[in-house]
Amino acid sequence: MQEKLETIENSSVQVQDMVNTIIGDTTKEIDKYISSISNCLLNDNILDGDLEKIIVKIPVYLYHLIAISQNIEMKKGISAENAKYFENDSLLGATGTVAEKQAKASNASIKDRVVQLAYKNASSIIQNKINMAMEILSSAKKVQQRRLEEIKLTKLAGNSVSAF
Repeated sequence: MQEKLETIENSSVQVQDMVNTIIGDTTKEIDKYISSISNCLLNDNILDGDLEKIIVKIPVYLYHLIAISQNIEMKKGISAENAKYFENDSLLGATGTVAEKQAKASNASIKDRVVQLAYKNASSIIQNKINMAMEILSSAKKVQQRRLEEIKLTKLAGNSVSAF
């Protein structure tokens, strides 16, 4: 059992290395930006100017992330087709019973399926970052809107008091 766990751990490290290679530094800027604003958001000391920057900058980062996501999705599709092609090609060349042929073809295409898995994980990571950036953008907009409403109420209350 321990040997199986070690094999899985080693394989997952290899797949993670592939994912890191696929993603590379593509999310480095938004990761750094989100990290910097998360401290402000968590400490409740975010200024109006900071909110405006968040509301303007995050869509720009999202634009780039979506382009990266589309590129990875395309490569994920190509890797899936390659895996299927290689499995079918191996199936055609295999000998034995149908089950034996399928097993041989499946084993022959394992590396291609692992590459497909790496692209799938990379795609998932990028999509999760897009979703979280959207959540932060939405939160920033809500905070900004609440502050604007408070300012309006304060001005409205000030005007009605001065009318007396």
